[in-house]
This record gives sequence, structure tokens and C-alpha cells, in this order.
Amino acid sequence: MAAKDSIYKLNIAFEENLKILNIIKEKMKIFSTRLEDSQPLDVLKEEKIFCLVLGNEARGVKKAIQAMSDDFIKIETGNGMESLNVASAAAIIFMKFVRI
Repeated sequence: MAAKDSIYKLNIAFEENLKILNIIKEKMKIFSTRLEDSQPLDVLKEEKIFCLVLGNEARGVKKAIQAMSDDFIKIETGNGMESLNVASAAAIIFMKFVRI
């Protein structure tokens, strides 16, 4: 599989009014990224299907989405690292999925 085709194997959605997320919540758990009060990525290996919400580096996941989330995950980093940009975080998380 070529990396250029991988995007077509993911279900990605962007919206402002949370309608899609409300529908998703009825069918699966929602995990959002967050630094505080979060689980390590390994918590996902127990889930067969789930929704993952990634927040941007500056503002994170919106409070309304956090309120809908079933749990929160984070990438465990070394000392002194505060955050990763969303593209880097996504790459690390998705690579973890491949290994789970």
C-alpha cells in the first residue's frame, strides 16, 4: 500500500455544529486528545471501533467536544516537551494504531 493512498482508507470529518459527532456518539466511544487527566495511547487497544478527535497545539479540543468525549488520550513525551503540532501527533497516534 502506498502512503499516498492511505488517506482514502480513513473516515475524516470536519464540521462546526457537532451534528456528525452526536450521531457518532450513538454508535461508538469518542476519544479526544488532551494533556491533563488523560490515558496513555494503549487504552485504545481494547476498542475495536472508536472516534478520535485531535485538537490543535494552541487551543486543543473544543470544550463542547471534550464534554461529549468518553475518555481522553495523550502521547507520553519526555520531560520538558509541552506539546506536539497536530500533524506530528496524528502521525504518532496512527502509527500506534497499526501496532495495536
